[in-house]
Amino acid sequence: MAARGDSEPRRHHYVPQFLLRHFANERQQLRTLDLETERTYIQPVQNAAAQRDHNTTRRQHGQPEQIAERLLGQMEHHLARVVRMLIRGALTAAVEAPISIRQLIASFVLVQWARTPAGRHALSEAADAKLKRQILEAG
Repeated sequence: MAARGDSEPRRHHYVPQFLLRHFANERQQLRTLDLETERTYIQPVQNAAAQRDHNTTRRQHGQPEQIAERLLGQMEHHLARVVRMLIRGALTAAVEAPISIRQLIASFVLVQWARTPAGRHALSEAADAKLKRQILEAG
């Protein structure tokens, strides 16, 4: 268990901050559009594209666990280096990159889709539909 001052992060970004910063103004703020209300507002990068406990899972006895958030953080750390290389021209195109870098980018794209609220909703609906088909086929 983490010590009081050493707690796990609770604000989980579904778009990594290192990417959001490329779209921010000089004060590290973004203009955000709420798709439900169509309202726009300015917010700091650290609050954008984030939800409380978005990647938290629960252990057998209900204890929160942050392993998914930590693994995403590791992936983002490696990808941030690749993005910096692309920006400064060290890689002229991702297709010219070594296979390990291309695999990292491809994995990130897949994970990025699945970690957004819309992606998770689509996965949940697909799993629900598959379960219903299996029940009908078995019955």
